Amino acid sequence: MYEGEFKNGSLEGEGKMLVHVEDKADSIVIGFWKGGDYIGKYKSLYKEHSKSVDILSLRVTEAKDVPEKDKNTLFFTIYENGSIVYNPTISISQISGNYSTIFPANRTTKVKVISFPFWFTISYQGQSVEMEIYRASSYNIAIDFNLN
Repeated sequence: MYEGEFKNGSLEGEGKMLVHVEDKADSIVIGFWKGGDYIGKYKSLYKEHSKSVDILSLRVTEAKDVPEKDKNTLFFTIYENGSIVYNPTISISQISGNYSTIFPANRTTKVKVISFPFWFTISYQGQSVEMEIYRASSYNIAIDFNLN
């Protein structure tokens, strides 16, 4: 049984669904649906909690067709005033969730995430962004810093 929003006859938007599995207790799934599929507890992929004033832009997109070894990995690309920074020295401070490794890889820095939602602060050259990634997947995250 579903209670919530529909679009063209499909589950779409916020709602809750009573799930009955034989010989088990019923459970309620609360969150968001798109095209009839459950997409998660949150509608968006991420939330930006705060950022330094010298951050020019932050772009987050889900990474498609990544190899198995890179599942649940954040691929950070750092820019300074529009120019890519190769092998940047970044730091990650986790607030909730967990990660295992930070691996510089020339144009990107890979951060392998163990548990989602992953709420963290990324810092570079005294500037930082605090954000939370809601759903388990791999993401491309591009941050442009205004450093003069």
